[in-house]
Amino acid sequence: MNQNERILGFISLKLREKNVFEIQQKYGLKDYSYLYKNIIDTGLQELFTYYHAMINHLFSHLNNCSQGYGHFHADESRELIQIISEINALRKQLTGTNYEFYIEKYYDKQLT
Repeated sequence: MNQNERILGFISLKLREKNVFEIQQKYGLKDYSYLYKNIIDTGLQELFTYYHAMINHLFSHLNNCSQGYGHFHADESRELIQIISEINALRKQLTGTNYEFYIEKYYDKQLT
């Protein structure tokens, strides 16, 4: 298996682990796909859209909780940690390939 096949397999695996449409419906997530239209691989577009929406959803929930509008429960905390871990794993997997990506410095700092 060459590097490109390995990368596409990794992306496909991540997408199979998530039912992106179902999750978007469950949480009422905003669609950020328009931000990733320049990415040739549609699987990667979908994965970035999912991560973007979930990060925004969880940080928004966290911010609301910190202002006294609820509680940030362990489930949300674990989910945020898992997503950050997956983004870091994906970044590591794609470093040095045609699929390498970066996150804007401000946001990258928030995720570390």
